[in-house]
Amino acid sequence: MAVAPRRDWFDNPGLNLNTIPRVVGGIDEESTKEATSVASIVCSKIVPVSSHRVAELVKSTENSFRALNIAFANALSRAYPDVNVNELINAAATKWNYLAHYPGIGTGGYCIPLAPQYLVEGATNPGNHLDFLKMINVINESQTDFVGETISKNLARSSIGILGLSYKRNLKVHVLSPTIDMAKNLKAHKKEVYIHDPFYSASEIKSIAGTESFEFPRDLSKFDSIVVAVAHSLYADVPVPTLLKSIKKGTLVVDAEGTWESYKHFFLENGIDYRKIGDAGWAAIRKN
Repeated sequence: MAVAPRRDWFDNPGLNLNTIPRVVGGIDEESTKEATSVASIVCSKIVPVSSHRVAELVKSTENSFRALNIAFANALSRAYPDVNVNELINAAATKWNYLAHYPGIGTGGYCIPLAPQYLVEGATNPGNHLDFLKMINVINESQTDFVGETISKNLARSSIGILGLSYKRNLKVHVLSPTIDMAKNLKAHKKEVYIHDPFYSASEIKSIAGTESFEFPRDLSKFDSIVVAVAHSLYADVPVPTLLKSIKKGTLVVDAEGTWESYKHFFLENGIDYRKIGDAGWAAIRKN
């Protein structure tokens, strides 16, 4: 018996099953050798480790590293709302050993949110050595609430359209998607919430998130705020004239990944309050 932890490349065209290094660890030398032989059929680079115990901890360690850095970026975006934290991170990333992660609306999927919990619960000597891991999900989950509350405080009116139920661009994956929690948060603040995602039918969105759907981009004019939660190609590729025609003046646009960042100048010229999460002033409360 052996463990070969799963690694997903999702929408990265430079990676595939053959090129991604695959960690393999067996319960003894023979099982590691046999598992390596099988995995080598489809993987060109095998990374054997000393035991199945090491191998089974690899995925949680990888994803906890990402979760920790995302939490750091999210915390910075809230602690320094007057600073362009995205620019700050880009500047820090010019240092050779700094790996850039950026703020957003929270994390989704089984991997990133749950990995820190797996490491804590699986520790044979937990003590207080891993207490910092417990804070990761607290920060990332509260980021979703913080964004929702920022939107609510900025709106005297109450109609909000969220673009993206999936937590990953161009894929139909919604497990623990922050969009679901954001919708709940906004509805708790007495806001009308609608969700669009090209990979989900209206009935699926209703069943999963408890909200109605809408037509994109036609119905954007109905909303007082628009949240671009994920950068699906459908959203990223829409021409700016279409958006300017569809989004009414005064609309608050909150962009999690910078999907429409290149249109910012046009939005501001047309009286649209565009904010990319992490930019200076993104969490400001305007007077209604």
